[in-house]
Amino acid sequence: MKIAIDLQGAQTISRYRGIGRYSVSLAAAIARNCGRHQISLALNGAFPESAFTLRREFQSLIPPEQIRIFQPPLPAAGNHTGNKWRTRAGELIREYTLASLQPDVLVISSLFEGFADDAVTSLDIFVPGANTAVILYDLIPALKPAEYLGGTDYREHYFQKMEHLKKAGLLLAISEATRREALSFPGLRDLPVRNISAAVDDRFRPVFLAEDEARELRTSYGIRGRFVLYAPGGFDSRKNFRRLIQAWAGLPQRHRDRYQLVIVGEMTDEYARRMNRLRSEGGLTERDLIFPGYLPDEDFVRL
Repeated sequence: MKIAIDLQGAQTISRYRGIGRYSVSLAAAIARNCGRHQISLALNGAFPESAFTLRREFQSLIPPEQIRIFQPPLPAAGNHTGNKWRTRAGELIREYTLASLQPDVLVISSLFEGFADDAVTSLDIFVPGANTAVILYDLIPALKPAEYLGGTDYREHYFQKMEHLKKAGLLLAISEATRREALSFPGLRDLPVRNISAAVDDRFRPVFLAEDEARELRTSYGIRGRFVLYAPGGFDSRKNFRRLIQAWAGLPQRHRDRYQLVIVGEMTDEYARRMNRLRSEGGLTERDLIFPGYLPDEDFVRL
């Protein structure tokens, strides 16, 4: 059997979040355990750095000729109405590339991409939707549209993806809660939905650091001493930052003198302003709370 994997979930801003790590880990696990099945990858050439990195990362698992890079016309981001024709053209180019791999099964690592960047995703153009499995992380924007779908453009983009999702032959939910979410939506409840769950990547394990090494690591990220680490995998409202920061600000001073709150992860300029504002509103300083940004996995594990 031929299995093609659209790995754009590891190329967009999602690569800095759990979606990116999950996409890569799942694709690698499929490739390692493929037996006599043939595995291929599709990558988006609009993200040349990540395309190069992923090709190199999978070179020992998948033959180079089975790693295809498609190139959509740019810009294709859904946040600008002038890009619509390029987005549609990019969808055709992507699916034509996937069809050229002649897959019996297509796995889409992340369907809800392409609003703020040049990812393009679709179903059922050249590759039958019935042969397509979509990894489903959550449907929170659809459950809380007032909170997550305020902008007209994003609302349109999101529900276009929902229409694509309805054409899938199989939904692979990462949790039982997500499986139940899918089964509660008209148009999805009749689809096969399986909970494949999640797991911890092998690289996340206890490691020993000598005190001088630990001190150097903390200093490099502006951490002053003992700390509490939070890695939210995104900075949207579902992560509950306001209450977390309010709670930290409400701790007795002796505890905040002893511990620093460290929230790591890639932030857009908008989210950085929002987080800094929440810190100021709580009467906190960098001595109490810092945002070091994105951490390479090696440093993440060491912290």
